[in-house]
Amino acid sequence: MSKRILVIGPAWVGDMVLSQALYIELKKNHPEAVIDVMGPSWSLPIVARMPQIRRGIELPLGHGQFGLLQRWRLGKSLRGQYDQIIVLPRTFKAALIAFAARAPIRTGFKGELRSWMLTDARKRPKLSTVARFLSLGVADNATAPSIEKPHLNHSQDKGREQLQALGCDGAKPVVMMAPGAEFGSAKRWPASHYARLADLLAAEGMQSLVVGSPADAAVAEQIVAEANTTVFNACGKTSLDSVVDVIAACDSAVTNDSGLMHITAATGRPLVAVYGSTSPELAFPISDRVNIEKLDLDCMPCAERDCPLQHHNCMQELSPQRVKDSLLSLLG
Repeated sequence: MSKRILVIGPAWVGDMVLSQALYIELKKNHPEAVIDVMGPSWSLPIVARMPQIRRGIELPLGHGQFGLLQRWRLGKSLRGQYDQIIVLPRTFKAALIAFAARAPIRTGFKGELRSWMLTDARKRPKLSTVARFLSLGVADNATAPSIEKPHLNHSQDKGREQLQALGCDGAKPVVMMAPGAEFGSAKRWPASHYARLADLLAAEGMQSLVVGSPADAAVAEQIVAEANTTVFNACGKTSLDSVVDVIAACDSAVTNDSGLMHITAATGRPLVAVYGSTSPELAFPISDRVNIEKLDLDCMPCAERDCPLQHHNCMQELSPQRVKDSLLSLLG
């Protein structure tokens, strides 16, 4: 009988992309395994594009919601369905689902007084996000396996159709820009810099497409207004599912440290990732076609949602010319 594994996945889209390295490792060690992933509704379109996963299971609770009774009932409804449950979030409420499901093996990191709910509770290693996820797919204290690149199934043909519908010129290279970052403003390269970058890229015969959620509409409109060239605005016009195809059809991308950065890496598109308040050593885009651009200021990385010094120099002083040059060097 095939091993049945449920992974309780992370809430953030970028972390969900990174978690694919774990699923690749699980399938490598257990080729016949059936793997399901539980996550919030907004991340399930990403899970659906992972070939290692049978199905995604919705966790009908948002960021910060405890819903302990709801989690208990959800876990109870899963009893008898899984041989192992791997809990990626290091929270009590995530482990509660695994405990209620009564899977024989319940693997996760210690923390939040939850070890008693896990049969395989491990000390959280000081590793990058993806390496931590990956460590839960092998025996405790085993040699760390190599990190395989995430890959999301996509259709460039569908993406090109959407680019055309958005008004992009099919004869010019398209650079996708992702100026948003759900975590906070400290991770965002200024809209004025993106606008200037669009002008610099236009001089190189390229066109710019801004991609993001409806929450990014204001910054997208600012980029469009400040640029001296046409910038196509797709914010709020694509779903998280369809945006994978759109990104895959673009020729390259410039993004903040965000979920769209990790999605871009998982489509194999050439990518310049701009970092400020966060560290690329902790949650880096896994790709052979990425340049990371960041300054080396004493206050970096602060890991704060908003700049605690109120100057945002880590992003303000990172010039559009530098990012443009980095992108062109990547394209060769």
